Amino acid sequence: MTDPLPTDGLLISSQLTTPLYASAAMRALMTDRARLQRMLDFEAALVRAEAAVGVVPATAVTEISEACKAERYNITLLVEAAIPTGNFATAVVTALTNEVARKNPNAAGFVHWGATSQDVIDTALALELRAVMDALLLDLEAAIKGFNALAGRHRRTLSVARTLMQQALPMPFGLKLAGYAAALARSRERLARLRREALALQFGGAAGTLAALGDKGFGVSERLAALLDLPLPDGPWHAHRDRFAEIASALAILTGTCGKIAGDVALMMQTEVSEAFEPAQGGRGGSSTMPHKRNPMGAVAALSAATIAPNLTATLLAAQVQQHERGLGGWQTEWMTLPALALVTSGALHAVTEIAEGLVIDVDRLRANLDESGGQIMAEAVSFALAEKLGRHEAHRLVQELSDQAVREKRTLKELLLGNMRVKGMMSSAEIEKLFIPLTYQGSAQVFIDRLVMSSSTRAPRRTEPRVDFKAETKSENWQDIRMVEPRLPTAPQLRSPAETDAPPAPPSTASLSSAPSPSVPPPSALSPPTPPPDLDQTSAPAELLHAMTSALEMKVTVEDRFAPPAEPIVPPAPEPESPVEHVAPPAPKPEPPRKDDAPGAFMDLLARAEPQPSGHGDGKKPSSEP
Repeated sequence: MTDPLPTDGLLISSQLTTPLYASAAMRALMTDRARLQRMLDFEAALVRAEAAVGVVPATAVTEISEACKAERYNITLLVEAAIPTGNFATAVVTALTNEVARKNPNAAGFVHWGATSQDVIDTALALELRAVMDALLLDLEAAIKGFNALAGRHRRTLSVARTLMQQALPMPFGLKLAGYAAALARSRERLARLRREALALQFGGAAGTLAALGDKGFGVSERLAALLDLPLPDGPWHAHRDRFAEIASALAILTGTCGKIAGDVALMMQTEVSEAFEPAQGGRGGSSTMPHKRNPMGAVAALSAATIAPNLTATLLAAQVQQHERGLGGWQTEWMTLPALALVTSGALHAVTEIAEGLVIDVDRLRANLDESGGQIMAEAVSFALAEKLGRHEAHRLVQELSDQAVREKRTLKELLLGNMRVKGMMSSAEIEKLFIPLTYQGSAQVFIDRLVMSSSTRAPRRTEPRVDFKAETKSENWQDIRMVEPRLPTAPQLRSPAETDAPPAPPSTASLSSAPSPSVPPPSALSPPTPPPDLDQTSAPAELLHAMTSALEMKVTVEDRFAPPAEPIVPPAPEPESPVEHVAPPAPKPEPPRKDDAPGAFMDLLARAEPQPSGHGDGKKPSSEP
C-alpha cells in the first residue's frame, strides 16, 4: 500500500490512517471527486433519457452533458454550499445549472428536470457500490485461489486441531485452509447476487410518483436505467432501505470471515506455536525498538476491520426506519457509513488475500506440536477403541483417569496404557501402538477437503440442488440424458497414499475434463447471474485442483511410524459395467434402497472416467436447454 492518496481526499479521509484500513483500489474509488462524477453521470444520463422520450428538447443534451465533468467544479466550494441545506446534491445541481447557464441559459432550465435530490444521491451510491463490489470480487477470487492451492499442497500435512484454544485432535492442515476458501466463496456468491439484484436505479421524483413527467415517467425510467446499466426496479425504493442494509450485512459477514482467518494466523504466528506465518517483506511487522519482532500486521488490519464493521452495519440496519416517503435522519446516515464500511472491508480482504498468496507454513513445527501433549491428542481414539470392550461411559472414565495420571507424572498416555493390566487384557501392544498413529484417525477429512475445494473452485451442485443419478448416467449415451434425483451433494474422492498399495496409482484421467470449458473468472463488469446446476459435460475441475489431486495420489509417504497410513485403504466401489442401449427413453427408475454411490470419490471418479464428447449430438437434434 505505497501508492499516494488522491489529492482531493477521501470520503472518510485521513492520509495517515486510511491506508492502514483500506486497499489502494478501494481508496481510489472512494474519493470525493469520484462520488461527484457519479452524481453528474446521473444528471447526464437523465437529460439523454428525457430527450429520447420528448420530455426535454434535444438541444439541451449537449450543453448539459458537456458540463457533467467533475474536474470543472471546486469540491471545497460545493461542500461549503451544501452545509446550509444539509444535502450535497442540492449544491451539485445548483453548480451544474450555473455552469450550463454560462453557455446556454435555455438549456440550464432543463437540468435535473423532474428529479429530486434523493434520486441523485441514491443512484450515485448504487453506482459506487457496484464499483466497490467489483473490486472486492477481484480480491476474493485471488484469496480463494490461494487458499485452495495451499489446501492441495497440505492435504496430507498433519496438524493440531484446537478447540477452546486447547489441543483436541490431529487433522490435515489442508482442511483448515480449504475451510477458509469455502467461507470466502460464500461471500463471493452473496456479493455477486447483490450486485445483480440490490443495486437498482432510484428515480421517483419528489415523492416517488414522477408526477412532474406526466405519463412519460416510466419511459424515462427505462431509458435512464439502461444508460446507467442498472436494473430497473418495479418502483422507486427511496423509503425502503433494505437493499443497502443487505449489502452492509454482506460486507460485515465478509469482514468477519477475514477476521476469523486473520485471528487463526495470528495465533499460529505466536513464538510458542510457530506453525504458520504471514509473508515476509521488507520492514513488514517490524518493531520500533525490538529488531527481532515479526508482528502479524495483516492480521492486525483484518481484526481491526472486523471490530469496526459490525458497528457500522448496526447503524445501517437502524437506518431502515424511514418516515413516510422520505426519511428524516436515517437516510442521511448512509452517506458516511456505507463508504466507511466498504473501506474497512477492502482492507481486511486485501490483508487476507496477501496471506493466502504468501502464507509460510512450517511443516516440521506442525508435526512437532502433535507430540506436545504426550499422546493425549489421541485420547479420543483410545476411548472409542476401548468403548467396544467396556462401553463408552466406562472407557471414557478410564482414559480420563490415565490422562490425568500422565499429566501428574509427566509421562505419555501410551506408556501408561501399555503398562495398564486392564487395558492389556483387552488389547495387544500392537493395537495400542496403532492407536497413536495420527494419520489413522482422520475420519472423513480428505472427503471434506475435496468437497470444500470443489464447491469454492467450480460450479459444483449445491446441497439444495439435485444430484446426478450416477447409475442412470452410466447407461446413457448422452450427457443430456442424465436424470436428476433427490437433493443430495455427491462426495469427492478419498485419496490414498501410494504406501497403501504395491504400485503407485495412476492419476485420474483428465480427457473429459480437458474437453470441457475451464471455469474462468469474468471481469467485474461482466458478472452474470448464477447459472442453474450445469450438466456434467459443462463442469470442469480447475487446473489447481487436478494438480493437487494428482500430487496427492503420486505422493510418497516417507515418515516415521506415527505418520504411517491406515492398513486398510478405503477403496471407492467399482462402477457397474456399461451395457449398450439403443436411442430410446430410459425406463422410469424404481425406488432404490440406500446405495453406496455417495462413497468417497463418486463424483470425481465419474468425471475421470467420462469419455470426451463430440461437438455435435448423435441424433442430429439441437440439444435442449432444459434439464
